[in-house]
Amino acid sequence: MCGNNKILNLKNFCTGCGACMNICKHNCISMKNDEEGFLYPFIDQEKCIQCSLCEKICPILQSQEENSILENSENYMYKAGNLNILENSSSGGAFTLLANLVLQQNGIVFASKYNGSEERLEYNDTDHFELNEFRKSKYIESNTLQVFRLIKRELQKDRWTLFCGTPCHVMGLINFLQNTNTSKLITIDFVCHGVPSNEHFTTYKKTLENRRKKITKVDFRYKDLAKKEFGWHNFNLHVSYCDGTQKLISRYESYYYKAFVDNNSLRRSCYTCNRFKISKADFTIADFWGINHYKNKLDDNRGISLISIHTLKGKEFIQSSINQNEFELLPSTAIDYLVTRKDLSAYWEIREKVMTQIKSQGYMQTLKNMYRKEIILYKTKKVIKKILHKNE
Repeated sequence: MCGNNKILNLKNFCTGCGACMNICKHNCISMKNDEEGFLYPFIDQEKCIQCSLCEKICPILQSQEENSILENSENYMYKAGNLNILENSSSGGAFTLLANLVLQQNGIVFASKYNGSEERLEYNDTDHFELNEFRKSKYIESNTLQVFRLIKRELQKDRWTLFCGTPCHVMGLINFLQNTNTSKLITIDFVCHGVPSNEHFTTYKKTLENRRKKITKVDFRYKDLAKKEFGWHNFNLHVSYCDGTQKLISRYESYYYKAFVDNNSLRRSCYTCNRFKISKADFTIADFWGINHYKNKLDDNRGISLISIHTLKGKEFIQSSINQNEFELLPSTAIDYLVTRKDLSAYWEIREKVMTQIKSQGYMQTLKNMYRKEIILYKTKKVIKKILHKNE
């Protein structure tokens, strides 16, 4: 029987990384959705033998040695020369660069992709150079499933292995692998805004569907380099339907996007996360929004990445690529803008109020009450602008 397991008392801090589930040799821990749709560990009391392995590797319970994104790291601006990669990347194509370096050594890549049949974002793997499903930002909580165990298995084969995930999931993986040789493990995290629940996204997605038109693909950062209005700075939600039709929704007219950007629908742990300052990964990648303060002329709205290298292993791994023209070493002042990013703890009370309303009124009704007027106003202005443009 399981006593008072500490991992069950971390509701406001648990990141849902799944390290506890992956380490449990008796498979008594499972990750299940709570009432808000976020993943938390649940323990089968009959199977638990109180070995405390889950507590020993929990990144919340154990102290962390982390790298500062703003200190002791080499920071580069990166922009892929391949326009196809650039168009199919959220920013400048940094993930594709690093993933390809691993794949070129017959390695394997683990990252998030959307599973349409299960209606969830989950970590998966590939050893092929076709990376489209793994590219781009996906603003949903990702399920780690048994992926940490699979990564350990690949490392034990002495195979180059890359894991790209949220900073908290990278921390969970590193703790899980603490007794494993990780010399061929490359880890990437990113400057994370926070994650909404998969359950809320599924609810929103269904409002965009009907009985005859199911959504088969969702792109949160749609880009069309041939059209200025669909560039890097223009966040657009693009959905593809089973009948081949498509729909483009601006972030300003998407209820889901607005709740995400306004920080009122994120996981509890996101509001205490030091996400702009620390990392346990070899690399941190991000949109280089500081380009406007650094070299504004280089911003052509096609996308530019920031790559922060935190470890010697990371530096040696990417060294041969850094010499290419697609890279530029940045002075520390070029990323000072990260310091000014908002502290999410200021949104906690609003978040709790919104979640309470969702419980009583439902997700979509709550968001409609909050944003309906704003969205109607935006759509009206867009129509007027289009009419005026035609009459010019």
